[in-house]
Amino acid sequence: MAEIIKRAYRKLGMEVEIRYLPGKRSLHYSNSGHADGELFRIKGIENEFHNLIPIPVVIMKLETIAYAKRNDIVINGWASLKPYKIGFLRGFKKAEVNTLGMKVYFAEQISSLFLLLSKGRIDLVVESRLGGKHSLDPLFHFEIKPLEPPIEIFDVFHYLHKANKSLIPELTKVLRQMKASGEVKRIIEDMIGRNFKPSL
Repeated sequence: MAEIIKRAYRKLGMEVEIRYLPGKRSLHYSNSGHADGELFRIKGIENEFHNLIPIPVVIMKLETIAYAKRNDIVINGWASLKPYKIGFLRGFKKAEVNTLGMKVYFAEQISSLFLLLSKGRIDLVVESRLGGKHSLDPLFHFEIKPLEPPIEIFDVFHYLHKANKSLIPELTKVLRQMKASGEVKRIIEDMIGRNFKPSL
């Protein structure tokens, strides 16, 4: 994911520095203007973080997956998670909204959640397919499997702080060209092949 954004800015003659922070802290950091934007987020965060503006190009589609040790759990949307103890990263807004009233555990690191799952402290870890693929070590987490189908598939967008809104027209144009040429698709395929984990 980072490579898509880096290339887009490079085409505009700019180099970007990417800092990875826990999800919720990252949003507050960017919204306050300490960062120039968010690498990628779901559409709608601008309703809460009013200084962030989405670039109107879908960067990619992310699959939200439930990971479990048990094989008797049937996934059918967010509501099907209600009977279980669920863990996900703090700041994962989509999960926060859709699990209100459920038994939820937060963590700053995905490795902490998989540790809780392996010890039986929680029943499910909710994470992107890419994130889970990267984080699960088959030697230590061989008993943890992704449950199908995905809980949800959603679009993600790059966001800029409003102080940088002058970049939006040209950045939009570049990202659309990258998608039309197949460049974005090739980057994503390479990312999956290398088990790269985008930050959520």
